[in-house]
Amino acid sequence: MKNEQQRLDLLEPFQANLKFDQAERTFAINGIVYTLEIDRIDQTQDGRNLIIYYYNSADLGTVERIAKGLDFKLPLQIRALQSCIDELYPGKSLIGAGTYLVKSYRQIKKSSYFARKEFQAMRKDKVSLETPVFSGQRKYGFLPQANFKHEVDRIQQNITAIHRFIVDGRFHPPVCAEKDQTCFNCSFVVFAGKSNCS
Repeated sequence: MKNEQQRLDLLEPFQANLKFDQAERTFAINGIVYTLEIDRIDQTQDGRNLIIYYYNSADLGTVERIAKGLDFKLPLQIRALQSCIDELYPGKSLIGAGTYLVKSYRQIKKSSYFARKEFQAMRKDKVSLETPVFSGQRKYGFLPQANFKHEVDRIQQNITAIHRFIVDGRFHPPVCAEKDQTCFNCSFVVFAGKSNCS
């Protein structure tokens, strides 16, 4: 609660625990049904824009990892909410997602954004109704609207391709640049098998 009161952005809690499963609502990409849960959705103070957060103890989900095909969580959650936003929240737009980073009760912050740049305040004193999101991140995390849409679409294509390779028995890493081919940072190691990694 203290963290909520001292937050630097102009976002407010909107909804928690939005589930996509067979019981409540379904989310699918090209016939592939995914089960996932959005931990938290915040909204801008004017009520027009939404941003997704998931709680985590690790700083994951940056644009750099997403672009390398090493992290799918934020783009999948964005795509899931986009699929039903007009039905659930008419008149609202989804501007991105981020991590609600909880390392300890003293270390709590919003971080690891994958969001539209025009809503980002570059400095604390620039936070406003027009730029309500502040994270301190400058290099990664925020993209112009066109690039943001392109990256979300590209991740969807990658997921579909990986699923097809798995079904066909043809999924063999590496799926990323040679310098990134280490098991500890690869989201696929759980089913790829360590012997496939260089």
